[in-house]
Amino acid sequence: MVFHKREKVKPPQIPDLKEEVLGREGQQGERVVAEKNAGRMNAGSPVHEDETKPGAAKETAPVNKPATQPAMKLIITANPSDSTWFEIAAISTKAGIPETLGYSFLLLPGERKSFEATDKFLLKKIGNAGGFRMELDGMELPSLGKRGAVRSNIIVDRNGLSRAR
Repeated sequence: MVFHKREKVKPPQIPDLKEEVLGREGQQGERVVAEKNAGRMNAGSPVHEDETKPGAAKETAPVNKPATQPAMKLIITANPSDSTWFEIAAISTKAGIPETLGYSFLLLPGERKSFEATDKFLLKKIGNAGGFRMELDGMELPSLGKRGAVRSNIIVDRNGLSRAR
């Protein structure tokens, strides 16, 4: 048997996030490139054709990452004598990727539950709209209806309450 020694091959170097290139008219422009660690394009970033000549030297520049919004906290408290059924989605964006967590539960008299999301909450369906109170980041939200009423498709975000379209 003959064994051959394997050599380690280094992958080519990829610029971090942004490289400066010369435009067609000779003006300086920017090109946003893929994040090499994530292996996917940075969502929402423009990508332009590389207009440099092959073999031209490129300089890299640091990129300011957008600030991540802090999570909102929604607290739902059932009234002392009422139970309420909920179907809720907590919608967040983490590292540019949307994430939805769904919850379906019965809140018994006096019980309290809290949820966190960076973008919004979708109250898909609520049984007994008058049987609970809601707070968003410590501020009391208005009632969604009378005792026994059923509500659906209500959005709770930093602007308050609205109807889903």
